[in-house]
Amino acid sequence: MSDKSMMFELWTECNNLCKFCYLGQTNRKTPDDLKIHNLKEVSEIIKKHFETETEQYKAIGLIGGEFFQGQMDNPEVNSLFFQLCEQIFQLIEEDKVRDFWCYCTLTIGDQKDLYKLVELFDKRITDKEKHKFWILVSYDTYGRFYVPGRKENWEKHMLNLQKYPFTKFNITSILSEDFCEKVLSGEHNLKEFKEKYKTTFFFKQPTKTFDDNANKDMAERLPRWFLKRATYIKFLKKLKEDDIEMFNEILNIEQRADDLMTSLSGYEVAHRDKVTWEESGGTINPKCGHVINYQCYADSDACCLCDYFKVKGDA
Repeated sequence: MSDKSMMFELWTECNNLCKFCYLGQTNRKTPDDLKIHNLKEVSEIIKKHFETETEQYKAIGLIGGEFFQGQMDNPEVNSLFFQLCEQIFQLIEEDKVRDFWCYCTLTIGDQKDLYKLVELFDKRITDKEKHKFWILVSYDTYGRFYVPGRKENWEKHMLNLQKYPFTKFNITSILSEDFCEKVLSGEHNLKEFKEKYKTTFFFKQPTKTFDDNANKDMAERLPRWFLKRATYIKFLKKLKEDDIEMFNEILNIEQRADDLMTSLSGYEVAHRDKVTWEESGGTINPKCGHVINYQCYADSDACCLCDYFKVKGDA
């Protein structure tokens, strides 16, 4: 079994409507017939791959959009989703895959289908020392929990799900100016947060677009979104001193899927590039060789990945 991971985006429908995210903004509703088509197609891709390919994967993941906030109310969609998960469980039982990743937001509703999925995994998978169910969620200090009650719902489910000992958690947080400032001030204590929710982290930079007007609009709507370079470097130094393990998780491409297949691309494979730290085919910054996604500062065209390596001591 290789160390690679395979991720499938099933659809882009999401009703969380984070102020910084494109999901749900232009595609509020994915038609049920398209969801059905995508679920069947992903199932067939997985089947063909594991029947014909010699290279296997350590993990298979499913990402939206969102699954558990009303997106699977259609009985056929719901049935096909759980059939797909059973197919993945079968691969785990056959030791062809080690872990199952599932992305969700936890912000709305009772998440009954998520609990159903966790309990199915618990009943099906016997070697829980070897195989894990990963719940991958996000937590942002800015632009995510602006609707009353959603943060509290997130917290409730994160704590409730800890009763399943085989379940692991990873939280993605975007390193906005607001996030880094709150960590530096002590308002958002990452060590306490990590212990409370028994989680690992993936920290991601706030990516700009190629449209300067869109970036300007984002900065006006969310003035504490894009990072200032000095804030980020102070944040890096503090995190390195406070928790080296967490520091090593910043921007860590190893925690992202090697191969990502999306419904928008017709399920063509998009490979992660471990050198440029991003999807292959991205525009390269000629000054450093990283993709330009890491030119994310509000006040500088420097590369935040290069700054990370400098603070780490690898530069």
